[in-house]
Amino acid sequence: MERRERKSKWIGPALRDRLEAGLDASLVPIAAGFLCMLCLVQLLTAIPAVRTYVDDTAGRFVEQPATLSGADQQQATITLLSAPDGTYPNVKVEVNGQEVGTMDNARLEVTIHNGSVIQIVNSGETTVFVSVDHNDARLLTPAPGQTVEVDAGQTAQFPSIQFMN
Repeated sequence: MERRERKSKWIGPALRDRLEAGLDASLVPIAAGFLCMLCLVQLLTAIPAVRTYVDDTAGRFVEQPATLSGADQQQATITLLSAPDGTYPNVKVEVNGQEVGTMDNARLEVTIHNGSVIQIVNSGETTVFVSVDHNDARLLTPAPGQTVEVDAGQTAQFPSIQFMN
């Protein structure tokens, strides 16, 4: 069988060859340009700030990042209890070196942050036991019930405050 070439009624074979060559010469670089642009957009949207902007302009949900890391935001309130029962106005409680109160009524609530250090300064004449009470599941140390013994004229401290990540 013979292969027949399709003949166009409107254009001749020379013009058709020139048009095909012109289209090939222009469409291949255009397609390559679109492919490069697609790859560039994909790489840019991998950057969180760009992705947030794109999602926001498209009307999709955008999660707003917190201004502080999770570790810096963590805080809790713990209760310090003194024993034996009684008032201890000479027993001072310090958090990161700043006095936050005394054990006047055998109970003191203290707000703590991740990495804080609680010190008990006993300038009295008797030994005092200070224990921690809290119900915050995120707080690793000090643990509920953890106790320090502070002899007369001495200082003691609880372990550094740590939260679960």
